[in-house]
Order: sequence, then structure tokens, then C-alpha cells
Amino acid sequence: MQQKFVLKQWDQQGFSLVEILITLTIISLVMAGLFTSFRGQQQSHLSQVQTVEMQQTARGTLYIMSKEIRMAGYDPDGDNDTGIIAAGDGSSVDNAFTFSYVFAESDDEPGEVRTISFYLYDAYGDGDGNDGLGRSVDGSLQPLADNVQDLDFVYLDSDNNTTTDLDDIRAVEIQITTQVAHDAVDHTLGEDTQVTRTVRTVVNCRNLGF
Repeated sequence: MQQKFVLKQWDQQGFSLVEILITLTIISLVMAGLFTSFRGQQQSHLSQVQTVEMQQTARGTLYIMSKEIRMAGYDPDGDNDTGIIAAGDGSSVDNAFTFSYVFAESDDEPGEVRTISFYLYDAYGDGDGNDGLGRSVDGSLQPLADNVQDLDFVYLDSDNNTTTDLDDIRAVEIQITTQVAHDAVDHTLGEDTQVTRTVRTVVNCRNLGF
């Protein structure tokens, strides 16, 4: 018995222009949604990175400064006139916080007087004068931290009252405000909003007053 196979011929008609336009519109909407979602996640990530950087800069700088300020007036032999030299607010080199102490690499060495100053300076040369926090060692400036918006020192006596008398200072309150990196877009709340982080601490100068 002979079998006959019949091939069914399917309709070969293509898509219409309307169908193509509808498809392209749907694809465009989906791609726009994906891009918006990706952009939002990227900006959220950048915001978190910027926040962490600001906090690390502020806390790390505060730790270094506190450790060194605590040494103000240190002079185990009493042969040097060490202590607070200038009680500025730290806003510029002319208003620096300056102090001295005896520094020695080891207990076997006699040590030498080291003079330290902390103040804000124009790290990027753009004229605003408050981009960096400088640490001057015996007159030689060393950058300690970038992107510092504000620095302030308050001096306290033995009763925790503010004082400007160098001989009465027993503690120093430090306040540091940091901002996002220089010329970087602040993704935390938008490009036109400057978000900062502020940390403060009080350092007892245990070597003063003897």
C-alpha cells in the first residue's frame, strides 16, 4: 500500500510595521527600567563608599592627632621648656595649634624637642584654604588628611572650663568635619547637597601642669 505525504505549506507572511513598532516600544520601556534600576544601585553603592571614606578619614585623623597631642609637655628630665606654644583654633597656619614635647627613638637615647602644629591649609591650590589638614613637624609641613572641611580646637583647664591661658590648659577638645573627595559628585543626597561627617573628642594632656 503506497502512502502519500502531504507537506503543509505554512503562511510565510512577516511582521507588520505596527507589530514591529509595538515590540520596539516594549523593549525600550524594559531597557529604560533596567537602566534606572542599575543607576540607582550604582549611586547607592557610591554613597556608601563616600560615607565610609569620610568616616575613616575623620576617625583615623582624630586618632593620630589625639595620640600626639597627649604627649604635649612631655619632658622626662625637665631640662626643656615644653608644652603648649600656641592655642589657635586650627583654621589656618596663622591660627595653628602648636605644642612641643621631648621625642626619643628609644629609652637609651637622650631625645630631642619636637614641635608639632596642626592647621588647615589649601591642599589643592583652589583658594578655599580648607581642603587639607596639615601636620607641621619642626616647621616642615606634612599632609595629614585630605577633604577636611573644618577643624576646631577648644582648650580646657583643670575644671573643664574653656581657657586661653597657655599655662592653664590641661585638655584639648578636637572637632573634625570631613567631606567627599575633592571635585567628586556627592551621591549621598544629590550633586548640589554637601554631606559631611563630624567627629570630636577630648584629649587629656597628662604631661601638662607639672
